[in-house]
Amino acid sequence: MPMSVGAGVSTLPGSTGANLTVQRWKRGLGKALYDKQRFIPRLSETAEKIGYTLNVRRLGRVGVQTISSTSDGTDVTFSDLAPTNTTITPTWVLCGAAYPDSMPRRMGEGDNIKADYANNLNSALAAGLESIVLQNVVSATYTVGNSGYSIEAAGLRYALGVLTSNTRFDSQPGDQINLILDAGQIAPSLAIPEINQAWQRGDGTSPQVTGKLSLGYGLSFMYSTLVAQSGGAKYGAVWVPECISYGYNENPNAETQRFLKQTRLMADAEIGSAIIYQERLIAVLTA
Repeated sequence: MPMSVGAGVSTLPGSTGANLTVQRWKRGLGKALYDKQRFIPRLSETAEKIGYTLNVRRLGRVGVQTISSTSDGTDVTFSDLAPTNTTITPTWVLCGAAYPDSMPRRMGEGDNIKADYANNLNSALAAGLESIVLQNVVSATYTVGNSGYSIEAAGLRYALGVLTSNTRFDSQPGDQINLILDAGQIAPSLAIPEINQAWQRGDGTSPQVTGKLSLGYGLSFMYSTLVAQSGGAKYGAVWVPECISYGYNENPNAETQRFLKQTRLMADAEIGSAIIYQERLIAVLTA
């Protein structure tokens, strides 16, 4: 005689057996996102520490004279080259984070939390230093664009013209011309034919081929979310390395401290910068 089997009991997540559900966590902590340094590595770093104030001198230009073949030189005008001085003052920059002693024990990340926090601070400090040095661009004498402007060919031609004529730019190896723009200018820059179309570039490295935008008009392109903002405009720049001089009193440095029952992590630096050659920097104002 067949046996009669009663209805079975099913325990499903969300039902009366929900307390049996197990949550799992991926090991490790995802990193925070910071924009990286693009401007500072393409500037001229001083060999000296800034101290309280660093004075940077530059010589003025001297004119050429012609004299007759019988001149004894008494009619030559001598110049003192009118040296000028620019002062650089330091800014102390610090990032800090802390966690209580109980955190590594309770979150199961005892081996990783310190390193993860330290990496976060180092990245934050690097982005902060970049942002501070980019503030110099707001004081540039030469500008193109405005708060409603998007980059286009005429503006790039103007900026390149300033560097190649007004500054007596000699295009020697190592004197690379750079362009940094706000990240919102990616679409307008890709619409410029000389940048985007391989047949106008004379090579096969157009962004449509490589997926990378690096050169156009003799400029090395880069984009950043860290450019300065003033008066509703975002301040990109066309520059060569000598335009701004910068240096450290303290290079970026990480430190860990114990305070009562807490671990404190810090990263700091003391940096100074200033425009030395206004002729070698053009601010590019964009929307």
